[in-house]
Amino acid sequence: MSAVWNTAIVKPPPSAPLATTRVVQRVAEKLPPGVLNVVTGKDENMAGLIQNPDIAKVCFTGSVNGGKRIMEMASKTLTRVTLELGGNDAAVFLEDAILDDTHLDRLYAAIFDTTGQICMNAKRVFVHRSRMDELVAGLSARLEKAVIGYGLDEGTTMGPLHQPAQKAFVEEIIQEAKDAGADVREFGELPGGDLAGGNFLRPAIVVDPDPQLRVVTQEQFGPVIPILPFDSEEEAVRLANDTWGGLCGSVWTGDPASAQRVGSQLVCGYVWVNDHGATRLDLRAPFGGMKQSGFGREQGIEGVRAFQDTRSIATIDPDALAGMAH
Repeated sequence: MSAVWNTAIVKPPPSAPLATTRVVQRVAEKLPPGVLNVVTGKDENMAGLIQNPDIAKVCFTGSVNGGKRIMEMASKTLTRVTLELGGNDAAVFLEDAILDDTHLDRLYAAIFDTTGQICMNAKRVFVHRSRMDELVAGLSARLEKAVIGYGLDEGTTMGPLHQPAQKAFVEEIIQEAKDAGADVREFGELPGGDLAGGNFLRPAIVVDPDPQLRVVTQEQFGPVIPILPFDSEEEAVRLANDTWGGLCGSVWTGDPASAQRVGSQLVCGYVWVNDHGATRLDLRAPFGGMKQSGFGREQGIEGVRAFQDTRSIATIDPDALAGMAH
């Protein structure tokens, strides 16, 4: 089997954050010239790269609509694609879930790491009705300690959203939930001074909302999470799978058999047990989505093979040839 990699070094634009520039420079310094290329530009500038006949494969991480556009452009040259798109991950807490500080800290990180701006963050939490109050109280206690501000300031625990449009969208779905009469609880204080008016939002939980609200049906990609109760394991599985995406999910339980039973029914590419989130990925295991969350796999042997072609070389075997029916 052989692998083809196509990649070049382009410095980040002057507008790139200083931290991003430093990371790119440090990585580039450790690699031979031409191994890593960082190309920035607008959508209309990407077609020439994606449709270049010297490009053997495109791996795209981004939105569902972005993935569809990448696939459309790549189809012109039959360039292979791996698409890791958005998610609407469900975290399912069974009746016997462990809700001590360790597990609640894991859940908090799974939801609010990077201000909720990770495709594989938990986006919906389903909890057995008998444990609902306990889980809500545990998350609330952690959110009450949130410090919103510039991400590199000591003491900051939650930074901004990445652009005004995303802030506006998250504000909109939170307001929609409020207008629908949902129990929306917001925490923390927005920063003032030079940061006033920035892309900051107070983190929020939405307790037992109407499942048709966009805060449940769409990927929030921000610091807000719906928490919904269920009464049976079958209902939990049905609710978790009732979505357009299928990137990741998690099952929280004290029983390994229950974890395997429920986890095997979740229609998604990666399932954690008593954990969730990007920092918890096992790089030995394949990672990728189902449904509108994309296709193809990264990591593990499946991820390696995605960058390889299998070649067959056939020679004549007289005995085998004689035995063939023609």
